[in-house]
Amino acid sequence: MVFTTDKVGSNELTKIQEDVTKLEGYLTQLNKQKQAEQEDLVTKGMKKLEILAGQINTITTQLENEIFNFAQIAKEINIVYQAIQQPPDPKVLGLDESRCHRLRPLNIWEVYYLKVPKIMRRGYRFFLTSKVVGLFAADGQEATQIKAKESQNRREALERWLVERRK
Repeated sequence: MVFTTDKVGSNELTKIQEDVTKLEGYLTQLNKQKQAEQEDLVTKGMKKLEILAGQINTITTQLENEIFNFAQIAKEINIVYQAIQQPPDPKVLGLDESRCHRLRPLNIWEVYYLKVPKIMRRGYRFFLTSKVVGLFAADGQEATQIKAKESQNRREALERWLVERRK
């Protein structure tokens, strides 16, 4: 048996097409809503990360300052500590110097390669890295200046010697 329901079939087809169009619109709306929620989540997360990065970098600065304080106190105390370790002068005690062995005094602290954490941001990316703590940077600059002055003095002495030798 064959039904001839062209009118009924076309009405149903139109209704189905309308339903598909409504579903596509609803799906587009859901996708836009999901996209907006994700963008909001990313924005809030980035703000939290930025705040945490700032807090970590602040703590790093505080830690670095405390390390410098520690180093300064250790340098001062180390001088006294080493003086305490030095044996008395053998001549004062009337001892033979050849039998007295002078040991190098111990330090109360040792420093190896020292780093603290640091967070940097470039655009939407955060980089967890480290920063070298230059405890001896000032000492190094001073030593470099002293070496440069000594080098200059040696060069001038050599030039004077060469001038005298040419005469």
